[in-house]
Amino acid sequence: MNEEAREFVVQAIAYDNTELLEELLAERPSLANDHDGRECRTPLHHAAAGGHTKCAEILLRSGADVDAVAGLQDTVKTPLGLASSLGHCGVVELLVTSGSDLF
Repeated sequence: MNEEAREFVVQAIAYDNTELLEELLAERPSLANDHDGRECRTPLHHAAAGGHTKCAEILLRSGADVDAVAGLQDTVKTPLGLASSLGHCGVVELLVTSGSDLF
């Protein structure tokens, strides 16, 4: 069930469905920090990579680790690293103001 619930969270983020994301996290707040099996990305990594600022905000309010580390193709990235490398300025600003480690 955890894998299925995590996939629902990832899909809610992919479609920027903030209402569904809030419902899922209200039921299971721990999903905010679940890692996927492929690249160890958290939902916040997915929101950062897609430029989904509102979803990132919801995840942070739900306790997502702002500095979670994921291994991506021989590199290690935080949500801030992903958002900045992809040019998602709104997410970058949110993560920085939420205390993300700049180094």
